[in-house]
Amino acid sequence: MADLDKQLNGFAPKSVARHIKENPHMAVSVGLFFCGGVALWQDITPLAGSLFGAGGALLGAWITELNKRRADAENKANKEKGAAAALAPELQRTVERVRYILDR
Repeated sequence: MADLDKQLNGFAPKSVARHIKENPHMAVSVGLFFCGGVALWQDITPLAGSLFGAGGALLGAWITELNKRRADAENKANKEKGAAAALAPELQRTVERVRYILDR
C-alpha cells in the first residue's frame, strides 16, 4: 500500500512542472501535436501536417539530447574509473616513499 502511495504522490503537478522544465523539447513537441490534432479536427490539413512535422522534429531533437546526455554520463563514469585505477598505484608508491623517507 505504501508503494502505491509513493507512486501516486510521485505524479503531482510539481513533478510534471519539473519534468517540463527539464525537458523543454518534449513539452513543446506535445503542444505542437495537440495543436496539430485541433487543426486536423477543424479540417485544416496543411496546418495540421506542418504542426505534426514540427512536433516530430522537436521530439527527435529531445531524444537525441537525451541519448547524448546518457552517453556523456557513461563516458564521464568510464574516465573516472580509469583515473581511479591509475591513481591508486601511484598514490600507494608515494605513500611508501614518504614513509621510507620519514623512517630514515
